[in-house]
Amino acid sequence: MKRIFLFGLLVMMAAWVWAEKAVPETTKEADPIKYRFEKRDIFIVVGLEVQDFMVNNNLMDVWQKFLELEESIPNTVSKDQFGVSFVSVEYDPKTMKGYNYIVGREVSTTEKIPDGMQVHKVDAASYVVFDHHGPVDAIPKTYDYIYGTWMQETKHKPAETDTFELYGERFDTPDDPVVEIWVPIVK
Repeated sequence: MKRIFLFGLLVMMAAWVWAEKAVPETTKEADPIKYRFEKRDIFIVVGLEVQDFMVNNNLMDVWQKFLELEESIPNTVSKDQFGVSFVSVEYDPKTMKGYNYIVGREVSTTEKIPDGMQVHKVDAASYVVFDHHGPVDAIPKTYDYIYGTWMQETKHKPAETDTFELYGERFDTPDDPVVEIWVPIVK
């Protein structure tokens, strides 16, 4: 009888271990922010760029100006808006100068770009996509969680390419706006 009980216990433990390994990595119950893994092909964003945004803290100004001009962008793929963080060739990690941001929309072609707007190519990559719920002024707390907690606790490391925020259909919900933060990772 003890052998049957022990055998049954071992089978249950093996099934539990197998199930833990078989479940795809996704949001864990203890994680306060939901996330998923995605691959994204190369895409082009047209919009307004701000240089040294980590130093100058002028994101709100560029967003306000962009919102006034966004309808002038031809060949947009959707109504989705993007905030893309990227490193320029002048990047200095000590001062954070050269860390730039472009607010824009994805386009199918770069023909007839409005004056004053820039074109930025986002390379194909593997991403972990975090859902930020709530006001945009709380997004820095989500980034603190991503880089200060989540990256430290997982085997994933950030890739050296663009990070972007996606302001899509889920952002337009007044009760619970969601911004997707796409962080490139090394697989």
